[in-house]
Amino acid sequence: RMLVDRSDLQTIPMLVELSKNLDSPVGRLHALWTLEGMRQLSSSEIRRALIDPEPGIRENAIKLAELHLDKDPSLAGDLLALASDNHPKVKFQLLCALGFVQTPEADKIRQDLLFANIDDPWMQIAALSAPESHKTGLLEAVLARFKDEEPAYGSLVERLSAMTGSNQDVATIQRLVTRATSPSKEGWQGPMLRGLAQGLRGKDVNELPLGALRGT
Repeated sequence: RMLVDRSDLQTIPMLVELSKNLDSPVGRLHALWTLEGMRQLSSSEIRRALIDPEPGIRENAIKLAELHLDKDPSLAGDLLALASDNHPKVKFQLLCALGFVQTPEADKIRQDLLFANIDDPWMQIAALSAPESHKTGLLEAVLARFKDEEPAYGSLVERLSAMTGSNQDVATIQRLVTRATSPSKEGWQGPMLRGLAQGLRGKDVNELPLGALRGT
């Protein structure tokens, strides 16, 4: 904290060296965040941290990479390379970060991570933390893979539908109500209606068409 407050640039070379010190994971972690606080953290240091042998460093490197994506979009490729990382905290943080990478490759990896760990409530939360632009696509992906025998799918449909009910436009809500009340009797229809009802409690019902209100 004192180094950041003083912003003494003479300490930068020592901090960079400390960020490479394989004998001290805690030292590497503090060095990376101190460099970030001093606005001196480079993409090369982030890339090195993303492949660090210590899972905790990789987890924090993902957070740092997310902060630098606007300045260096090429870091997205380094994030995608972590798709096969087996550590649960790394997978969770990666799923959070990829919500802000708007490419087909990132979307596929997000879905792969979610569906491979769909029973993990934290992974569901990570998937739901993505910007609104990703929510509709994620809901469609869950519906396409829906399994009646696995409660986690129903829970996720309900959560996504609640977010849609509170945030999406009227046309989207009406379309989902129509699907959820169709005679097809899909297992996701009940969770979708419950979720939409939860979301609509916080929305002005006067904005909704009469058909949508009847559907809920």
